[in-house]
Amino acid sequence: MGEAGARRFHPELESLRGLAALSVAGFHISQSPALVGGESVILKAMPSAAMDVLKILFQGQPAVVFFFVLSGFVLTASLQRTPRPVAEIALPFAIARIFRIYPAWIFAILMFVGVYWLTGRTLSVVPSLAETIQNILLLSVSIDGVGWSIQTELLAIPVLLIALHWIAAGKIFRILVIASVMAILTNPMKVILPLEGGEPRAIFLYCFLFGALTHVLLPRAQPRHANALFGLGVVLFFAGVTLFARHFNVRDAWVTIASCLMIAGGALGLRGWLTVLRDNAVLRFLGRVSYSFYLLHPLTLMICWQMEKELGAALQAGCPPWLALLIMLVVSSAAVLPLAALSYRFVEKPFIRLGHRLTASMRAREAALAG
Repeated sequence: MGEAGARRFHPELESLRGLAALSVAGFHISQSPALVGGESVILKAMPSAAMDVLKILFQGQPAVVFFFVLSGFVLTASLQRTPRPVAEIALPFAIARIFRIYPAWIFAILMFVGVYWLTGRTLSVVPSLAETIQNILLLSVSIDGVGWSIQTELLAIPVLLIALHWIAAGKIFRILVIASVMAILTNPMKVILPLEGGEPRAIFLYCFLFGALTHVLLPRAQPRHANALFGLGVVLFFAGVTLFARHFNVRDAWVTIASCLMIAGGALGLRGWLTVLRDNAVLRFLGRVSYSFYLLHPLTLMICWQMEKELGAALQAGCPPWLALLIMLVVSSAAVLPLAALSYRFVEKPFIRLGHRLTASMRAREAALAG
């Protein structure tokens, strides 16, 4: 496959993750209501050619599907670098994931609670002590709604370990069949696998399996095809969100395959002008802080979703809806990114290192006992 495909870290994918997080933020801000002509209308429902373009670029669930596929790819790559039986790496992997997921999430919940006690603003429920504890434990996501995807990431831990076991046993086709069946049977699974607090998270687990398959099959691709794979993935992604906008199950399955192509292209090493995803410092920064940014960006929705009179007045004064959306996104990002950077520097990184030290000591003790 060549040096490009053998890299352990793919900055292109980090940048894509940041752009996906920005897309989710834009999608949420596009749902801001404005009082126009005595009626409350959300921004993205206001017709214009420019708004139609922004609605394609700013995606909610499809962008999260990309996150899931990317997680499956990256985590499978990480697991395969450890040539040990699944039974031996399962606990360290689970611990490392918990240290990766929970600290930034807890920080985000505490920020939401702090904003409520300082301003009285909240997105949904009043964060009582009991509600706060449930949210901190990810038993509920009533305080920060994007937490549903974090619940899904936790559910994916055993799924990826099972997939790794099958990969080691050469049962790649089994993973493909199971992932495909899960994608096809999404609607029945919503009834069979419900979870409190919204749509069942388990229906998206097939995305992680396709991400794992992408990593396994990547050595068969050639680096010279990186740009073509990536370009095809981008075209299919945006075609899918446009053509299947009213058919969510088909859209998400389509976007999953498109995400696999984009990720494969990025992992192989993009060339030409696409190297901006690898070399641009702003995109790389956005990618690094994307997890905290994703968790914290709903803080600004407490304002965006509660200013319909002010937004309506701006629109009636002549500000185009698409411009209002972009201005709100820029202001929201400018407010959240510094906080996300602090979370990344002082919460994410220290706890990731702590998780690595803990799992390393576990492996050392196991090796000593085996010796």
